[in-house]
Amino acid sequence: MSLSIPHHRNSVFSIFIFAAFTTFWVFTGKANMFFLIYIFWWDEFIQSIFGIFNRIFRKSQIENLTSYLKMLKERFFMLFIYFIFIVVIFAFVLTFSSKNLENNYITFEVLLFRNWGFNLSLLFIILREIFNYKMKKSTEKITDKNLSFGALIVLHVSIILGILLWALASGQFKIFEGIGENADKFIILPFILIKFIFDWMRLKSESN
Repeated sequence: MSLSIPHHRNSVFSIFIFAAFTTFWVFTGKANMFFLIYIFWWDEFIQSIFGIFNRIFRKSQIENLTSYLKMLKERFFMLFIYFIFIVVIFAFVLTFSSKNLENNYITFEVLLFRNWGFNLSLLFIILREIFNYKMKKSTEKITDKNLSFGALIVLHVSIILGILLWALASGQFKIFEGIGENADKFIILPFILIKFIFDWMRLKSESN
């Protein structure tokens, strides 16, 4: 007997839970800018891993196998580029240029999987994708919508916004003096709101 929870409702619920998770970690001092962008990257990477599972175990359900495989390869290539950029820029360049030792400590905790807030968020993503994979009916068609570059727009916007907010919060511009002391509060809403909005838009697109 299969569960009667609609896939759409489960996805909406997971979006809210993920947003609540990340907001909680920031307010409790367990997360910083790198935490957010890096967990966004892992979210997309794990979804891509399950895309491979679809390719291997549910090939007959894929609507356009050639297009799906092409999108999957392009997606992993872009994720690799983003990974290098995120780790180099946010984990090293911005960290070593910052005098905030607590923030730097969080960054390296996250990078080494020593931050329990990050690890719990990662576990939630994995469990969510396992649940979604198991809930998908054997007759349900699989499209390449969530594999397109548009699905990675959250990472793209977050990287640009992250660099901009770091510049504003670092005290490099006199007009923004004082922001540095409240940098954590200043960056939380834009990142989480962007993630929430684009995930919601993707969900609506996939459900049409």
